Amino acid sequence: MIHEEICTYEVCKLAKEKGFNVQTFDWYDYTGNYHKGFVPHELYECPRYKEYYAPTQSLLQRWLREQKGIIVEVFVDDDSNMPLTYNIHQYKDWNWECVCHHHGNYYAVTNWELCLEDALKYALDNLVI
Repeated sequence: MIHEEICTYEVCKLAKEKGFNVQTFDWYDYTGNYHKGFVPHELYECPRYKEYYAPTQSLLQRWLREQKGIIVEVFVDDDSNMPLTYNIHQYKDWNWECVCHHHGNYYAVTNWELCLEDALKYALDNLVI
């Protein structure tokens, strides 16, 4: 069955640090345990607690695009034996600039979600202030 891929605990934690605050049905607690069901918004924003919303990869990708001006794309590079890679573009001075071209990482075609996860992590780590 096809389903949306939930971001890993590490990426969700990083997303919260960078300002991601979109309530989701899935979340992680402070130990990294995954839960289904809504975490109360008040609890999420309380500094004593360390709950993390767990967005799908596509939701986090959209948040980066709409809120931070960062486009993350996964594509097939025909010049490689492991053809999946990624580019990241950032909106600067009224133009989209490629700020990361595959960062040396290539993935098998069956690892699309892994490639996207790494690209999202790279964007959060290196581009979001």
